[in-house]
Amino acid sequence: MSCVGDTVEQFLEVVSGNHYVQMVRDICESFRKEVTPKRHLLPKQFIHGDLNHNNILLIPTEKSNTVPDFGFIDFGFLSYSCRIFNVAISLMHILNVAADRELSCGRTRMAGHFLAGYQSVNPLSSEEIKLLPLLIASRFCQSIIFVTYTNKTLNPDNEDIMDLTTRSGWRNLETFWKLPEEEVLKTWRQTNDN
Repeated sequence: MSCVGDTVEQFLEVVSGNHYVQMVRDICESFRKEVTPKRHLLPKQFIHGDLNHNNILLIPTEKSNTVPDFGFIDFGFLSYSCRIFNVAISLMHILNVAADRELSCGRTRMAGHFLAGYQSVNPLSSEEIKLLPLLIASRFCQSIIFVTYTNKTLNPDNEDIMDLTTRSGWRNLETFWKLPEEEVLKTWRQTNDN
């Protein structure tokens, strides 16, 4: 994810719709201006690189009222990078819930609940939290464009590659990107405080 500002725009020829192309360019430019200069200051750790609901295994227990054992799969994107990237990746997947599965509390608030849970164990710096909306939008771009590129150029006959990220992604990215950043951060702060 650390190279979003430099790599995503190389694949824009697969994007249909000039307004999507412009939105991706705007996000990449913001990444170059706001994230790239600060990247060396952000806390680093080994990150999974694709933490989402499809990469978590739950092993049920026979005892009621106990937390099931769990584990993670798919370590293809494991790297040593900014820890906030892992959080942004997970939040992007939460915000990209299929349109036919509306969350009663709203996508942004649901993302806030995940963030509050994460921070209860691993608190983030104010700088990391401030960058989150842009990092989430950057991950949306990266995911949508690379899946679209793979589908259109490497496997044009394979419809299975067009996953949830691309089916709902543009609409959900556009909705999220249009939200005022301060409103998103305020919602997350309020969720964290409750």
